[in-house]
Amino acid sequence: VNRLGSGITRATTERQRATRERLRIARDDLARRIRADVAGAVASLRSGAAEVAQTREAVALYQEAVENERLRLRLGMGTLFDVQIVEERLANARTSAVQAEVRYAQALVRLHAAVGALGPAADLCTLPAAP
Repeated sequence: VNRLGSGITRATTERQRATRERLRIARDDLARRIRADVAGAVASLRSGAAEVAQTREAVALYQEAVENERLRLRLGMGTLFDVQIVEERLANARTSAVQAEVRYAQALVRLHAAVGALGPAADLCTLPAAP
């Protein structure tokens, strides 16, 4: 009977050790995945911020180009066609800027999710503005 009790105790102890080891491995794997998710989200956020800055600059340059083409038209040095072409490019730049800001906001949400900052109290309607 003593050997049976000892064997059961040893088996129980071994199962508990194996369970602890599985839990440790799962915890370590989860920590690695979280670190990778956070790193990826931070990289996306940085890339998104740079893209927002670039597209905003492009919009500003095209706005200036439209004004220059309108001036050329008034001075008789340009055509309405030239103005329309630059206005179309400005519209495309504005579209790209909006798309960049959406991607930036999505990256910010992914970062919040990766660090566990999204919860019942998370207010996604008041995200910080892109830099």
